[in-house]
Amino acid sequence: FVLLLICVSFGISYAEGVHGPLTITIGSNEVSVTPQTVSGQDLDPDQWGVVNGQTLHMWGNNWKALDLTSIDIGPNTIVDFTFTSSANMIAEVSGFGFHIEPWGYDTHFFQRHGSQSYGIQTYKDESPTPYFKVVRIPVGQHFNGTVRYLIIANDADAGQNPSVTFSNIRIYNMEPDVTSS
Repeated sequence: FVLLLICVSFGISYAEGVHGPLTITIGSNEVSVTPQTVSGQDLDPDQWGVVNGQTLHMWGNNWKALDLTSIDIGPNTIVDFTFTSSANMIAEVSGFGFHIEPWGYDTHFFQRHGSQSYGIQTYKDESPTPYFKVVRIPVGQHFNGTVRYLIIANDADAGQNPSVTFSNIRIYNMEPDVTSS
């Protein structure tokens, strides 16, 4: 299975996307996880690929669960990643969330893009992002607790075929600024 995604705005291309593990960074550790289908939502379960181990590319209607085993989200937890979305076709909802079960997608969801509203809207970009954009979201300001799954969504129930990428995903704690007087 080979996929080719061309980012027309900059002439950048991805090649050799495969169904395999995605490497994300948690704290200072790199973790390799294979995306799993989210039951009841992943209507196009084969329309995804991992490129160079660092980029999850999804097109069509996809919801993928990444099993992180156990991760604590504290008040200073940040998630950052590089995001792109197709310019000519928009999903209803593109974003990510955390849950304790792989089928959970309704709690702690951060929408990045889409024609519908779902979850936390603070970081939603209304226009397509056909260029690589680094996104940093302070998830710990919205909830705290232990989770198991990072859910990544590209919801397209209306039959459109939008494309998104999530690259260089990092989950870490940012130490608060402490200034002495």
